[in-house]
Amino acid sequence: MNATATKTSSLGDRLLTGIERVGNKLPEPFALFTILFLITAIVSTAMAWGNVIVTVPGTDEP
Repeated sequence: MNATATKTSSLGDRLLTGIERVGNKLPEPFALFTILFLITAIVSTAMAWGNVIVTVPGTDEP
């Protein structure tokens, strides 16, 4: 048996393994982009219907 095979994983290895598992569960990049675009469009539309106005810091213009 190999010495490295019996060694426990370091914190960095476990962290990277966890990140890889989460990354593998994400949808394809095109689908992810489409989902994020739709979320942005829905939130933007809801804010426009709600008459939300944002002013530029330091000025009084919206």
